[in-house]
Amino acid sequence: MNRESIEERYKWNLDLIYNSIDKFNNDYDSVKKDIKNYSKYENTMNNGAKDFYEAIDTYYKIARKLENLAVYTSLLFDTDTSNNSNQELKGRVSNLYDEFNKVSYFVTPNILKLEYSDIEKYYKEIEELKEYEILLKNQFRYKEHQLSEVEEKLLSSM
Repeated sequence: MNRESIEERYKWNLDLIYNSIDKFNNDYDSVKKDIKNYSKYENTMNNGAKDFYEAIDTYYKIARKLENLAVYTSLLFDTDTSNNSNQELKGRVSNLYDEFNKVSYFVTPNILKLEYSDIEKYYKEIEELKEYEILLKNQFRYKEHQLSEVEEKLLSSM
């Protein structure tokens, strides 16, 4: 059975995510640019509430757009696995995920360099940061299991 023989009501409406390849490409290019610039937060995110919020907010904005791209390409690919264009789009987004993971590796370690009481002070300074409260609390749940910088360096030199 081919896809054309399936009734429309049983098909995914991918237009709800991206109704044109141009819109997909716009988001893709935007995310690629944001990822390229993200490393600037590595040495600044723990300089205070403003820098911390900017790094966290930018991180999750990139992550949300990237997730939209990934869901779209995954569903598009699943509609016709023999379509090379769909496979290429999915691969491009997968590569973007890899790039993002490489440039944002520092986020969790930098968050965990702080005490949660510091984050609570940041909430008072920048109310918008509370949007990420649950995510940040979840990060701190694992703080005691995180390697120290010395342990990480030792492990990476092996």
